[in-house]
Amino acid sequence: MSSWKPRYFDIGVNFSDSMFQGRYNGSAKHAPDIEQVISRAKLFNVDRMLITASSIEESRAHLSLVADHLPYFASTVGVHPCTIAQEFYGNIENETPLPNAEEKLLELKSIALDGHAQGLVKAFGEIGLDYDRLHYSTKSQQREMFTRQLEVYASIKHLNLPLFLHMRAACDDFVEIMSPFLENGSIQVGNGVVHSFTGTKEELDKILSLGFFVGINGCSLKTQENVDVAKLIPLEKLMIETDAPWCEIRKSHASYPLISAYPNLFLS
Repeated sequence: MSSWKPRYFDIGVNFSDSMFQGRYNGSAKHAPDIEQVISRAKLFNVDRMLITASSIEESRAHLSLVADHLPYFASTVGVHPCTIAQEFYGNIENETPLPNAEEKLLELKSIALDGHAQGLVKAFGEIGLDYDRLHYSTKSQQREMFTRQLEVYASIKHLNLPLFLHMRAACDDFVEIMSPFLENGSIQVGNGVVHSFTGTKEELDKILSLGFFVGINGCSLKTQENVDVAKLIPLEKLMIETDAPWCEIRKSHASYPLISAYPNLFLS
């Protein structure tokens, strides 16, 4: 038997989620279990985890979380499209950014600079567009602050942080916003991943044409069409993630029969 073991890097884990503190829908169900989750992951050769931030508060809080788990953890810095309205506009009805929106963007930049200097921040995101869940943030709110966050990223280009990107049912607008930054060199071609990809073959082709990597999880493998599209991702452009505690593969998913009961059985 070979002594070689795989080394997995889970590129998307949401350890800020209250479920890891044992709280579900506001009710306490069990004790915090982050350490148990880490132990199980290591058992199956998950060598590293990227902890994704969805807000300025999470971006800041993750620094201490990652510091306590180096070198196993690294973090991102950014505001998720579904958090844009609350973070930068105060609510979904307001289409004018808050008076302190610019200060918030500068705070993101500061967290990225400080976190990178400490070896804690390894990517910029999660930023992008989500048109599936417009009850959180409007299209115009998302578009404006996706652009503004990319401008922040461009201002710290020298850090060479990869982009951790979100794109759901918004491919054309996503490409429209990203393209000028790629064309003028503000974003290095290929330096980023579109995570939790659930799009069509045509959308996959557009993402790959921008040079980005593609991340998949259980949400990427719900339907047979999803599975067929996932097969088209070049291996050299493929990244894997759990997006834990979300996006697991369920029994109702087309991909469920493909799961091995014995992970890493191929090693024997």
